[in-house]
Amino acid sequence: MELVSIVIPVFNGEKYISDCVKYIKKQTYQNWEAIFVNDGSSDQTSEVCSQCIQDDSRFRLYNKANGGTSSTRNVGIENATGKYI
Repeated sequence: MELVSIVIPVFNGEKYISDCVKYIKKQTYQNWEAIFVNDGSSDQTSEVCSQCIQDDSRFRLYNKANGGTSSTRNVGIENATGKYI
């Protein structure tokens, strides 16, 4: 099974992180990594994300200064290790 990288750009998404993590974990395909890229959120996105993913090494979090969706997605792509993104 090939590794699949899931890139998740997020900005002020503290209300949605836990549901997102829950649904990713429920996938039947298990050879994946999920890369959250926080685009300079002004809420508790980074903290909530860190808490939700701390027990699963398939998740990673990157924090960056606000730069928009494209630059955020690019950070995820640059850090992805899967064959498919």
